[in-house]
Amino acid sequence: METLLYAIAAIVLLALLTLIIVAIRLVRRVETIAERSNLVLQQSQDLLSSLAGRLPPVLDGIEKLSDQATKTLDNADRQLSVLGDALDEFRQVARRINWLEQRLQEKIEGPLMDAAKVVAGVSKAVKTFADVFNRR
Repeated sequence: METLLYAIAAIVLLALLTLIIVAIRLVRRVETIAERSNLVLQQSQDLLSSLAGRLPPVLDGIEKLSDQATKTLDNADRQLSVLGDALDEFRQVARRINWLEQRLQEKIEGPLMDAAKVVAGVSKAVKTFADVFNRR
């Protein structure tokens, strides 16, 4: 029975030794993971520091570009307003010209038609006179 106790003690010791070896490996892996995590955190901190240094000038540049774009759009809006006003004036002038043309046509068309009728009548009379004169 003593040997059985020694065997059990040996098995227990081997199990403890195996457990200690597994625990040591686990601690080493945890240490490796902790080192990698520390490295990643350090890189993240460096990146954030770099971004913090570069971000204010970039934001200033974006703000300046935004101001310039606003000024450009305001200027374009003013110029389009001026162009719209000019087009309205052009339309008014075109309407006045059309109105004047209609009035002139109304005033001149009647007398011109009468004159054309007189000229046509005279020319027909001359032609008739010439025909009669040529027959004799």
